[in-house]
Amino acid sequence: MRVIFLCALIGLMVAPEATGCGGDGDGDADGDGDTDGDGDTDGDGDADGDGDADGDGDADGDGDADGDGDADGDCPPNVADLIDSPCDQEGTNCGGPCTDRCSFCNIISCMNGTWQHLEAFPMPCFDCGEQQCVQIDEYCRIARSDVVGIADQFECLDLPEDCENPTCDCLAPTVTFDACTDEDGEVTIELYGG
Repeated sequence: MRVIFLCALIGLMVAPEATGCGGDGDGDADGDGDTDGDGDTDGDGDADGDGDADGDGDADGDGDADGDGDADGDCPPNVADLIDSPCDQEGTNCGGPCTDRCSFCNIISCMNGTWQHLEAFPMPCFDCGEQQCVQIDEYCRIARSDVVGIADQFECLDLPEDCENPTCDCLAPTVTFDACTDEDGEVTIELYGG
């Protein structure tokens, strides 16, 4: 489109006298291609050249102005109602966000003109106080309190990089603890107050 425009512009600049008084009657007196004075020289509606011709924030025209995958910005509360229904914004997603690695996550995606169900399965997790540790990446650290009124503290910590198989033996060289259990790959260490 720009090549054609440039060729036309060069043609106008080379032979302006052929059109009479230096113009061709198209309203473009200065030859910049902008016939209506809106700053859009190539006629695509995008005066500032950012790709967003209508100013809605959606430069690539996929309907998703904020880049979150939700083209209409208004997914229904129950996305399951859309499964197998037609859609026209390929690649648009509704559902999620998938932030908890220990829980199932369901989204729908517009693929091949139909809303299709996608489900992410949870990682293997185990309880650590009120939180959950990811079995293959973390261990549970419990700091036992010996002070009345101060609760035990629980936290999930990353396994050392050299622990391919999470066990107490693997943690022992780099992690200090008073007690350790490692049943079924669920490693929990305890530190006693005092």
